[in-house]
Amino acid sequence: MKTLKGYNPPYKIPEYNTKIPFCNSKEKYLRSTRLCKSTDEKIIAMANKLGSFDLSSIEYVEAAFEFVSKSIKLRFVPIRGAAETLKTGYGSCYDQSSLFIALCRSAGVPARFKIYRLEGYQPAFRQVIEEENETQLIEGLAILASVAVLTEIKVNGRWIECDVVNSPELSAASNTPLIRFGEDFMQWAIGTPVLIRHLEEIPLGMIFMSNIAFKLLKGIFDGHIRVSFENLLDEGKKKLKKLGEKKYNELARRSYRAIPVLEKK
Repeated sequence: MKTLKGYNPPYKIPEYNTKIPFCNSKEKYLRSTRLCKSTDEKIIAMANKLGSFDLSSIEYVEAAFEFVSKSIKLRFVPIRGAAETLKTGYGSCYDQSSLFIALCRSAGVPARFKIYRLEGYQPAFRQVIEEENETQLIEGLAILASVAVLTEIKVNGRWIECDVVNSPELSAASNTPLIRFGEDFMQWAIGTPVLIRHLEEIPLGMIFMSNIAFKLLKGIFDGHIRVSFENLLDEGKKKLKKLGEKKYNELARRSYRAIPVLEKK
């Protein structure tokens, strides 16, 4: 079984120095918050490496989007926040989103969470873990998994949606198009979004419930679910290696219905 301890991020965090510019605003969606510590030295240094005050806002957030979606791996772990996720190179969907938001805020780009529940997702999730016997725990986990967390950034007066959770290998594993900047694929591919909320930070109650669930279900996560998920990612990597990202995406989008690009609305 693969272990998280041996994972090496495909990047290095630059050295921090006090001359690196960063945004220290106290305004909503720009200020540093619980999981999105945009004034953390590691976050500032990485934002600077990505071009925080050298590129235009739209160019920078696209660079940050590419970095998080392709370099930070989705893992079933307790919520830890942006700085720790950057340090280790992996995290939950909440952590991936938190890191992207922190990088954006550090560069002076307003960013927030978009959280919603997906109708129709729970039955599909239960099929993935049908070999497990703890029915009540699985039902609870399915409810937890049906909550989708994405991000939105504000550039030129427009809120643009960004899905940094679906990595290229994850998309390829599910035979769906690769996610581009400004697209939210989950609601079209998996379920209907309901109870949509826009938040500056993840509520403490949600963090508590999520982390308790991970603690109670550690055996399940470390067993069947993680192995199945890692196998899925391996299949996605093989597919992309064989076809190349550009060719794969052309074929996937040709056979799949069009995905709305929210920036153009």
